[in-house]
Amino acid sequence: MHLADQQLGWLVSINNPFRDNSIYRDTTNTALINSAKVPIFEQARSSLTIWSLKAGGELFSLPGGAVTLGLGLEYRDDKITDHWDIYTQNNDVVGNDGTNSNGRRWIRSGYYELTVPILGDKWSFSDARLLEIVVAQRYDEYSGFGSAAKPKFSFRYKPLDDFTI
Repeated sequence: MHLADQQLGWLVSINNPFRDNSIYRDTTNTALINSAKVPIFEQARSSLTIWSLKAGGELFSLPGGAVTLGLGLEYRDDKITDHWDIYTQNNDVVGNDGTNSNGRRWIRSGYYELTVPILGDKWSFSDARLLEIVVAQRYDEYSGFGSAAKPKFSFRYKPLDDFTI
């Protein structure tokens, strides 16, 4: 190998800031490499709070069975924070979006369900073991887009003990 080629190789290795210094004895570029390093971090936190109050039971009895009522109130609160270091926020580091974000959403709800037995218990027939009417309503209020009411009307009919429609 010529002396000029050796000198050129040595010159390229010294001036290459991307070389792996662990394979060389000299630490010529350590200061340069360390000055290009930046600390990156992400601080993320989320929380979920749920409050719930429920009550229910028998109101009174009919020949077909007990009339039952269930009531409830709920509250749910979701929060999130996500913060990045200044280098990532400025897009100096590639690979992360670097967008700081904060968010909060809450939902308030109330509901009831009323079950009225028409047939059943002491008052049933051979082809009509049970007939119930169920009336229910749920109301949700969302912090982000408004509210929604969800009514429900249903019937439950048992012509036989082992068959329900």
